[in-house]
Amino acid sequence: MLENIDQIIPFIELPDLLVENPGSLNGAGVAAINVGARLGVIGEPVAAPTSSEQQQAMLQALAQMAVQVSDNTGAVLSTGKGSDILGHPLNAVVWLAQALQQENLRLKRGDLISLGSFSPLTPPKAGGSVIVTYQGLPGAKPVQVNFQPSATSGQKD
Repeated sequence: MLENIDQIIPFIELPDLLVENPGSLNGAGVAAINVGARLGVIGEPVAAPTSSEQQQAMLQALAQMAVQVSDNTGAVLSTGKGSDILGHPLNAVVWLAQALQQENLRLKRGDLISLGSFSPLTPPKAGGSVIVTYQGLPGAKPVQVNFQPSATSGQKD
């Protein structure tokens, strides 16, 4: 499968669950709101390896990488690992391709695929930052997003 991937893009998913109490959602509810995926922050792409030996090393790195979410003070908010997504991140790609095939659709060259979250969802704090590092993924640089206070924050309706 890695032969058909040209780059791996470190990414911060910015969910918006659209519900007041996310803990009340069941599987059908999560699917109905597209898993709450709304936006994301794309980091610097890492070229997928082309040689068989390098591909094997990348496959291992993807499964074993440690994903760390920290704030602008350096405090760790959450962690995960590559194998947290269906045992291996590329298993999510296989699952997606199979699900699309059942709908007579297929992935095409240039499609971007978000695999989901490696850690629990963390609500953003106005004025704060989130930095995600993919430790153990060769060539991956940290991805950062800054959250600005909204123009209406602190105002009463």
